[in-house]
Amino acid sequence: LRMVEIPLAVPVIMAGVRTAVVLNIGVMAIAAYIGAGGLGTFISRGISQSDPRQLIVGAVAVSLLAILADYALLTIQKRLTPKGMERAAETA
Repeated sequence: LRMVEIPLAVPVIMAGVRTAVVLNIGVMAIAAYIGAGGLGTFISRGISQSDPRQLIVGAVAVSLLAILADYALLTIQKRLTPKGMERAAETA
């Protein structure tokens, strides 16, 4: 299990983790509507005050955070993927 199956499952597990993290960052923006604060506050205020600058600042900040988190986790995924599976992961 430790030598074969877990190393083979690492790319799939990490892809699931990446998806979950990016999805949670997007949901975090919605949390401002229930009073949780965060970057969604800019988006919420921009919509309610008809201020496109605040809306764009919030949207760009949330987008950059999601992209940076995805690339960081992709780097971790590539480092954890066994050497023999690198070609198979690129073609799939």
